[in-house]
Amino acid sequence: MKKQLSRLLLLGIGVLAISACTKTDNYEGPNASFEGRLIDVTSGENLQTSQGSTQIRLEQISWSATPSPQTIPSKFDGTF
Repeated sequence: MKKQLSRLLLLGIGVLAISACTKTDNYEGPNASFEGRLIDVTSGENLQTSQGSTQIRLEQISWSATPSPQTIPSKFDGTF
C-alpha cells in the first residue's frame, strides 16, 4: 500500500513538473499606447518644433538602482 501510494505521488509530481515546462502562451499581447501633444501656454495650440528637437523621457519607478529611461521623440507639430 505504501509502495503504491509513493508511486502515485511520484507520478503526480512528474506530471506537474512536465506540465510546468510547456511554453504555451495563450494570452494576447498588450494593445496600449501613449500619445499626447505639447501645448503652448499663451496660445493653447500645439507647440511647433523641428523634427526630433524635443524629446520626452520616461523613467520607470522600480526597485532597480539604475532604471533605464525610455525616450520618446516628438513630431514637428508637437504631438508624440
